[in-house]
Amino acid sequence: MDVHAVLEWVSQHGIIALLFAFSLGLIGMPVPNEAIAMLAGGLVTIGMLKPGPAFAVTGLGVTGVLTVEYLLGRVFGFWSSRQRKLGGVMATRLLRAKHFHDRYGPWAWGLAVFLPLLRHGVPLIAGCQRIPFRRYAPIAYGMAWLWTALFFGLGMLLGNAWDTMVELSHDIAWSLAVITLLILAGIVYKQCKTAPGKVDEMRKEHVG
Repeated sequence: MDVHAVLEWVSQHGIIALLFAFSLGLIGMPVPNEAIAMLAGGLVTIGMLKPGPAFAVTGLGVTGVLTVEYLLGRVFGFWSSRQRKLGGVMATRLLRAKHFHDRYGPWAWGLAVFLPLLRHGVPLIAGCQRIPFRRYAPIAYGMAWLWTALFFGLGMLLGNAWDTMVELSHDIAWSLAVITLLILAGIVYKQCKTAPGKVDEMRKEHVG
């Protein structure tokens, strides 16, 4: 399946086909989400879709997938926490994931949208660790709509250059992934750099 198949779906079934295309990402659809979002923008440019509904459905497709994955994580976390026989390794992995989220969670929830290899995993972990939805959703959804605006806008600029969209979507996605990883590395470096100072302050307060 490729972007031309998605294009045919939309021409036959209308804008609702975009939601279906995004939902297939849950089962490993080979067409990247970036290409689908750009396709939606391109269809607006050639007059096949209206800009408002197309943008809204594209954003809802992305946030909908994140929501489903978060809920799956909640269900899995609830189930695994009651399987005492799965303790040991499973419990250790969940504990390590919880520690990671306690320290970097809010950054991970948002920036993972720009990381193709982590986009579907982070919501699962957030749900599994029972991160409150009211904390997770604003950050993840906000970045998801920013992601949508970026690729939807690029699609509008490209118009009907469908094959170029696929190639460019891969290049841009990986470029953004590198930038995102550099941002995360900077955050970790800053936290590690300021940590000793916080420890000294705690020691002084304890002595005082």
